[in-house]
Amino acid sequence: MEPGSLGRHYQVMSKDNPQARRGMTTFVIAIFVIAVIVAAIYIVGFTPGEP
Repeated sequence: MEPGSLGRHYQVMSKDNPQARRGMTTFVIAIFVIAVIVAAIYIVGFTPGEP
């Protein structure tokens, strides 16, 4: 891999490929949804104070 090819790859991927941008957005949303679900389970199931 020649120098600069990785930076050029990311530049092309983000600017010229809307499908890649959509995939990255979907990935971020999926991670966020998983984090919210884990937080909700923690709050409901593992909060001390109630028997």
